[in-house]
Amino acid sequence: MYKSGFVAIVGSPNAGKSSIINALLDQKIAIVSDKVQTTRDMIRGIYTDKVAQTQIVFVDTPGFHKPQNKLQNYMNAQIDGALNDIEAVVYVLDGEIGIRKKEKEIIERLSHIKLPKIAIVNKIDLIGQEKTQKIVDQLSEYNIFNHTLAISVKEEFNVKSVIDLLTPHLVEGVQYYEDDQVSDFSEAFIISEIIREKVLKYTMDEVPHSIGVKIDQLEEDDEIINIAATIYVERNSQKGIVIGNQGKMLQKIGKDARLELAKRYDKRIYLENHVKVLKNWGRKIDLLKEVGYDFD
Repeated sequence: MYKSGFVAIVGSPNAGKSSIINALLDQKIAIVSDKVQTTRDMIRGIYTDKVAQTQIVFVDTPGFHKPQNKLQNYMNAQIDGALNDIEAVVYVLDGEIGIRKKEKEIIERLSHIKLPKIAIVNKIDLIGQEKTQKIVDQLSEYNIFNHTLAISVKEEFNVKSVIDLLTPHLVEGVQYYEDDQVSDFSEAFIISEIIREKVLKYTMDEVPHSIGVKIDQLEEDDEIINIAATIYVERNSQKGIVIGNQGKMLQKIGKDARLELAKRYDKRIYLENHVKVLKNWGRKIDLLKEVGYDFD
């Protein structure tokens, strides 16, 4: 009998949730950045084991945080949505930071969720065995997790064990997605996220929270993909940073995005990026819709 289920991955911003999903699927479906609040939507990654007849649909949520504008309210709504109709919850903790006040608040919130829960201590390559064991013991003391696992995505240590721990909590039922499908998002969304990742990679700290990317044109044939995208910022000063002196920053962002897209699709990529100022777009629902966020 086929076993399947949906699993939410939750935790603080920058704990490594997206990296874990990418590692489990052996390819990138969620963008990764050292900037907090990188993930803004529920990124669904689909793990399928054809031999074991098992399918796990991972939902990568935005990090838990106190909302300060409409965009962050949207992100928190994505978390609440991810916790509906699922079989289990994976809580990811940044081992380098440990159990601070924010983590205690998240654990308290999780304690009220009556579902199987797995705690993951990530980035143990940065902290050593003694500190790792201390955090594992602290998590066990809360007595709300079915399992606690220490991993390192960077060193590919223990990551696949997440699948082994989740499999007993799946239910007998249907196969939700085809064997070769790894995400249920459109290609336009994935491309926009890759471009946004490159903006996060190269711009300064005051820019990322105000970055949005929308695909205006996407045409594909057997050899080439033509893409036109708009990068949205909230202020003219941010536009200047993204474009850079004589357009060099925007060129760097575009080149990096093209290289990744060409590797992903094995085609030549033509990418044209424009930068547009949309004042306070993160604070107004109508402007968020213009950037591409779905509030329906």
